[in-house]
Amino acid sequence: MRLTISRKFSLVFLTLILINLLVGGIAAFNMQHIIQKTDEINTKWIDGIKEITSLIM
Repeated sequence: MRLTISRKFSLVFLTLILINLLVGGIAAFNMQHIIQKTDEINTKWIDGIKEITSLIM
């Protein structure tokens, strides 16, 4: 099967879009994980950190 230049460019462009969507999906998943860990720090650990800080000061 012989591909024309326009077909080749279309395939490359589609491939780049798919790679971009994949990377974006991974980034969104990782950001959600970071948000969950930040919430955990703010709810579970911040009181202990404040207590330790008050003992040092």
